Amino acid sequence: KKETLLEIAFQDFFREDTVSLNIEDCNVFRNIVVTSDEILGITDICVQIIKEVSDTVLIKYQDNEEICHYKSDKTMQMSVVLNGQKFDFAITPSKGKYIGFGKNNDGSLDMIHSQDPFEYE
Repeated sequence: KKETLLEIAFQDFFREDTVSLNIEDCNVFRNIVVTSDEILGITDICVQIIKEVSDTVLIKYQDNEEICHYKSDKTMQMSVVLNGQKFDFAITPSKGKYIGFGKNNDGSLDMIHSQDPFEYE
């Protein structure tokens, strides 16, 4: 059985912002315009990273699937470009599989790393 390593959601306070996501050396999407649902605090961007064999993952985004190589299963390099500004994150999947990105008031990007699924209501 293939294990979901990470689930990435773009969450709150995006208002017609342009985002790109790279995981390791793979581009997941580029220059997508996102707006959060003001009530639920979530966008429709959700990315799944599924562990394949030892050094590859399957990245699923909408109908796209891409096989991506990564160097270490202890940490995974992720970068988000938000309105032209790049933010780098080193994710440790063993700390939890749920990643949430939110936009701060100053235009920077915030990451929440959780062991439990996010709840939106």
